[in-house]
Amino acid sequence: MKNNKGQTLVTFVIMLPIIIILLAAIVDIGYMYMETSKVNSINRLVIDYGLDNLKTDSIDTKITNLVKENDEQLKVKELKIEDNKIKLEIEKNMKSIFGQVIGIKTYKIVSNYEGILKENKKQIIKG
Repeated sequence: MKNNKGQTLVTFVIMLPIIIILLAAIVDIGYMYMETSKVNSINRLVIDYGLDNLKTDSIDTKITNLVKENDEQLKVKELKIEDNKIKLEIEKNMKSIFGQVIGIKTYKIVSNYEGILKENKKQIIKG
């Protein structure tokens, strides 16, 4: 009977980097998903506030400030306020934790929502 201990060790050494890279990717994707969810929640919250205060003076400045208060890394890419409609697109660049192993240094998260006020009912939709 042959001794297979050497073959198992070689297989383990070959597979270890692949397993580490897969685990790192899973952690990075999970972190990115969590941040995307957070950015989307902030976007919906800000649009909800904007719809409640549409008639207020300088609502666009208040919306921009509210975005920054929730997360300083967020940037307002687009803000359109028309009649009873608010369109807000915000963006966040976040550093990759383990993506640098495969050459990804940052992720860009973009959240785009639109809020409409019809007959005193608020509707917030993605897009």
